[in-house]
Amino acid sequence: MTDKNERSRILNLYALFGVTIVLTLIPHPAAGGASLVMAVLLILTAFKMRGDKEAFNNGKHSFMQNHAAYILRSIAGVTLLMLITISLASGYLLSVIDYAPFEPCAQEFQSMGAEAIESASNEQIYAKAEPCMEDFLHENRGSLTTAMIIASLLPLFYIGWRFMQGITRAYKGVMIDNPLKWI
Repeated sequence: MTDKNERSRILNLYALFGVTIVLTLIPHPAAGGASLVMAVLLILTAFKMRGDKEAFNNGKHSFMQNHAAYILRSIAGVTLLMLITISLASGYLLSVIDYAPFEPCAQEFQSMGAEAIESASNEQIYAKAEPCMEDFLHENRGSLTTAMIIASLLPLFYIGWRFMQGITRAYKGVMIDNPLKWI
C-alpha cells in the first residue's frame, strides 16, 4: 500500500492519461491539438515522477515511480503498435484502392502542367479535385473502412486495457507487478 499523496498524484496522472485517450478519439482538429498538448504534458510529468532510471531499474522505486513507468511503457507500446498497424493498413489500402473514379480530375491535373500545379493554391487544387471526391470515397468506402479498422482497433484495445489495468491498481493503492512489461 502507499501514502495518500502519492496515490492522489498517480490518480491525477491517470485522469490526464484517460482524457488524452478520449480526446484522441474525437475527430476534430481542436480535440487533436488538445490531445497532443496533453500527451506531451503526460509524458513529461510521467518522466518526472518516474525519477532516476538507474534507481528504478535496480528495483528501488516507489508506488508513484512504479505507475509512472507503467504509463510510459504503455505509451511506448501503443506507439510501436500503431506504427505496425498503420503500415499494414497502408499496404492493404495501396493494394486495393480503386483510382478510376478520380481519373477525370487526374487528367485535368495532367493537362495543367507541373508549373501551374506548383503555383496553384490549396483552394484551387481542392476545387479541381472536389468533383471526383464523392465518387472516389463512395467507391472505396469498404476499403477505407477496413484500413481504418486495421490501423486502429488493436491499438485502441491495447491502450484501453493498459489504462484500465493501471488505474484499477492505482485506485486500490497497489503497485504494478512488472511495470516495464509490454503486455
